[in-house]
Amino acid sequence: MKKYYVYIGLLVISLMGTDLTDFALAIWVLDQPGATVLSYSSIWFFEAAPAVVFSVFVGSLVDRWDKKKMIIYGQLAAGIGSIVLFSLHRMDLLVPWHIMLVAGVGSISSMFVFQAFFVATRSLVSKSNLIKAQSLVGMCYGIMEIGIPILSPVLYKLIGIEKVFLIDIISFSISVIGFVFLGSIVVKRTSEPLSIKKDIALIKKFIKERHGFLYILMFSFISAFFLGLLMVLLTPLLLDLSDEYVLGLVYGFIGLGGFIGSVIMSKKKGINSPNRIIITLYGVMGLIVMFLFIPGTIYTITIIGIIILSLVTIAGILYNSFTQTIVPEEMLGRFSGMTGLFVGIAGPLSFLFSGFIVDKLGSLFKDSKYIIYYPGSEVAFSIFMLFAVMGLIIAVLSLFFKDHKEIKAIDILYAKELEISLNKNKVSE
Repeated sequence: MKKYYVYIGLLVISLMGTDLTDFALAIWVLDQPGATVLSYSSIWFFEAAPAVVFSVFVGSLVDRWDKKKMIIYGQLAAGIGSIVLFSLHRMDLLVPWHIMLVAGVGSISSMFVFQAFFVATRSLVSKSNLIKAQSLVGMCYGIMEIGIPILSPVLYKLIGIEKVFLIDIISFSISVIGFVFLGSIVVKRTSEPLSIKKDIALIKKFIKERHGFLYILMFSFISAFFLGLLMVLLTPLLLDLSDEYVLGLVYGFIGLGGFIGSVIMSKKKGINSPNRIIITLYGVMGLIVMFLFIPGTIYTITIIGIIILSLVTIAGILYNSFTQTIVPEEMLGRFSGMTGLFVGIAGPLSFLFSGFIVDKLGSLFKDSKYIIYYPGSEVAFSIFMLFAVMGLIIAVLSLFFKDHKEIKAIDILYAKELEISLNKNKVSE
């Protein structure tokens, strides 16, 4: 796993700069005169939607191209976007729609990077160590989720967003240079010529033969929409209740959840019934989020955020290791691309509609007598209400999906694949 550690290290360096910039840009957009939740959430939409639209095409290329080169070129394309935004801001020309365009290009570039890394993991790590590998990635993300939200607002105030852009440019440059000198890895590729139609037919056949995937994908779409709402609305909620410094501190504490979830999973080699556990975790999340309507405060938001992120991290590790175990290596990119199109569209939809819904609810409840019982303005009240409704929906649906026979069947298939891998490792030792 030594080369896997190097890959993670280089990607983390690049991500640190990107996340610093993304967080600072979120504050910058909301600081602009006349800024609305819709204008802010629209940037999230453009950051996610293009990657989803092109996910099938990207997945097909990932199964055919050199993974290291895809990671390098993807980072270069994203880095050029940061340089463009830096230049526009320096000329005092930067406006939100510029960020939307660059975010769209960056989302496709990042899709190449992380799809290539996801597929390459199978060649760098044995099936029995996939949960450990995914936990390591989660711990790295967790550390960034703790530090970035605290550091970014401070840097934004002290050195300005232009210097934050420069940090991003330096970080991706270090990562690209590192990958250039890093040796290539041998990853199984399909020898079939590129045909999106045939690739889609292949993945559809694979899913139909394992019917439980259909139910997993349906629930994943719903849960992705739920998580999208939480992600995009947390920043305007916190800024309505406080300021940029409190925003950074809260996000930093919430980031502990990702680290805690990863540490918990790092002790595991394999887990029976991963999908039933994932669905149960989301049901628990839904119930917890409903408590924000009682009403929520900065402290309750922070505590609930830590719990939610730890559960999301555990669920993500379980799903990624499950997918990498079940799906053949030479079609993993195409599978991720096609399922990413179906599930991934939920995120952009939630980003797009959340701002519109909150702005409408804010206008509707602006003069409501109930707002006086809640901190903040009608914006916070509307977000609390939306969270509660979505929490109830996800909690109820989890009860239906958790015990479905097809979910149980595919969990049994996972257990068999994992047992085969463990036996192979014992023989090789």
